Amino acid sequence: MTLLYKPSKIRSHLDPEQKERYIARPTKRIIVDQDAIGELLAMRSTVSPEDVSLVLNGLRHVMMDLLGDNHIIHLPGFGIFGTAFKSEVADTPDGITYRSVKDIKLTFRPDPWMKRKMKEFVVRKG
Repeated sequence: MTLLYKPSKIRSHLDPEQKERYIARPTKRIIVDQDAIGELLAMRSTVSPEDVSLVLNGLRHVMMDLLGDNHIIHLPGFGIFGTAFKSEVADTPDGITYRSVKDIKLTFRPDPWMKRKMKEFVVRKG
């Protein structure tokens, strides 16, 4: 498991000199779709890729139904999914209404197991 990085130029708006500096950014990442995940899981189990796809599609719909009903979803080993709002500010509690919510965001907090596993990744220049 190797993550590739590239040096990326940045300028901080907090730096009065606007000095160019560099940070590491991920590079050469490859998108893996549901079909590819289905194939990988099928090779590691007795489930067919089609069955994996059906379960993933079902999970997607169930998760959105639950999130839309004000639930937080905890999938052990993965993490916790929830919602957050981008909201207008008001001077009083009565000033906040459903119209104050300008955007609904999906939140994700990775499971501690996942965080530990990520520390095992190797990072090298890509």
